[in-house]
Amino acid sequence: MSMTTLAGTHDGGNGCLICQSKNQQILAKDEVIRAKDAVIAAKDDAIAQKDQALKAERELREQLQKQLKLASAGEEKDALTIYIRNVTESITYDMLHDAFSVFGTIRTLNVVHPKACAFVEFASADAHQKALAATSVPVGDGHENVLTEKRVQRKPSGRL
Repeated sequence: MSMTTLAGTHDGGNGCLICQSKNQQILAKDEVIRAKDAVIAAKDDAIAQKDQALKAERELREQLQKQLKLASAGEEKDALTIYIRNVTESITYDMLHDAFSVFGTIRTLNVVHPKACAFVEFASADAHQKALAATSVPVGDGHENVLTEKRVQRKPSGRL
């Protein structure tokens, strides 16, 4: 079947130079598109890898922030805690609480009779400083005194 075009008669076969040229142009454009698709796929992979790295970094940062908060909370607690010596068996929790409440609000009080000591954590730095300044505090009827010291957290020595 032949077709009439402005340029003349066209039989639509493979021998037509115009058709061959157009086919080559189409193939070349297909190659360009495939190459661009490959570049886009590579960029997508790179973006996915960066996203994964950012996610891992974000998770690590969150973990470090949690650890820092815990460490800060522990340091803050130590900063407001006083070590109390000479806590005999006759000295009760209530006696210590009453004796140290005069300095300010007590957040926690831990009595360790087997070691003859106690730890008091105050709610404010002002109360902590007042109690430290007292050094010797009368307990109960005033017949016994306990001694206050700044709490120093000792690191484990590593010895067994």
